[in-house]
Amino acid sequence: MGKFINIPEYWEEIKQNDFEYLLKLVYNSEPDKITINDVLKKFADRLLGEKQFFTLDKRTQYFKLVTEVAEKLEWIFVRDVDGNYQFAFETTENLIPDIDGYKGPQPHGNDLTFGEYRLAVDLMNKYTTERENFYLDALCGVLYRKPTKGWCNPGFDGNYREKFNKHQVQHYAENMKKVPEYLKWGIYVWFANFNRYLIEGGEFIMDGNTVSFESLFERSAIDEDTKPVTNIGLMSIVFTLADTGTFGNADKTDDTMLFPILLKLLHDKNAVDRLKKNDRN
Repeated sequence: MGKFINIPEYWEEIKQNDFEYLLKLVYNSEPDKITINDVLKKFADRLLGEKQFFTLDKRTQYFKLVTEVAEKLEWIFVRDVDGNYQFAFETTENLIPDIDGYKGPQPHGNDLTFGEYRLAVDLMNKYTTERENFYLDALCGVLYRKPTKGWCNPGFDGNYREKFNKHQVQHYAENMKKVPEYLKWGIYVWFANFNRYLIEGGEFIMDGNTVSFESLFERSAIDEDTKPVTNIGLMSIVFTLADTGTFGNADKTDDTMLFPILLKLLHDKNAVDRLKKNDRN
């Protein structure tokens, strides 16, 4: 009982195996059978090592400790306006970096290509509205691909995962069929949060500078799940940039990393805004 255990105070402090356990608890919980308090106590017990004591005194002390730790983990959920508890996942850190031999996106989406992001947004939106398992499998398969050979060796070119191929969506979806549903749900939750953070003005550090891309996205509506609907016109961006040749043709533009694309768009928008401001003056 005297061993020091670090209790996470925010998402980035949760280890992958513990996060996966938490996802399983939340995904499989039934409101009429298990309460949020039950989930937190089970997770607290997990973090404390799921100790088993034979003496009544030690069991009582341990159960008291579990309750105290569970109270410190209440930040994991948030109560909405209707009084219901929601899973309060808020981080762009990928807490499931790999799964069943497939490697996921780097923290904060640093290695997402524009084409990969475009397709992932489309699949996420389709799954959100239609709840078809294929779209969830495809979303996870697009984001989680085989790791590149020698990605940890000298001379690594920055590609942690095999090159994204927009013509392999069916294959990507097949790769995910045997992955537990709660893990696929966790991937969906992470990408949805990443996308929300991106389009709602979350700050990213680029070459030592703090950058927000909110001005690039026009949010025209909020759907029934309170997920922003974006009108940026991702496909039109591909053709616009391809016409200018900034990153090459349409295929090369899709193969370009997401953030260089967004930085270019932000630079161009700011330049246009300055010209409009000068004209008004």
